[in-house]
Amino acid sequence: MTNQPNVLFIITDQQRAADVGFMGNRVVRTPHLDALAARGMVFDNAWVANPMCMPNRSTIMTGRMPSAHGVIFNDRSLELGAGTHVRQFREAGYRTALLENRIFSMG
Repeated sequence: MTNQPNVLFIITDQQRAADVGFMGNRVVRTPHLDALAARGMVFDNAWVANPMCMPNRSTIMTGRMPSAHGVIFNDRSLELGAGTHVRQFREAGYRTALLENRIFSMG
């Protein structure tokens, strides 16, 4: 795979744009995200397809509205063979991965 750009796609849950330095927050320190934003692409005017997270993540992955991909509530997942941009990257020769970091507060 030569001459193909690197692609890093980051999705966070429950995070507003104002919660990162590159979007103007002067209190929260996000130097690594700020550096990525400085040399990458930032979508600073985006809208959601549904007020719940699972339908929105499914829309981002498929490019289809919740009514089309079927994930209309948080208790549902995409069908196993659903067409996603991740699958298209893999078919184009990219190596893909899902990295998940969960932080729980015991309070």
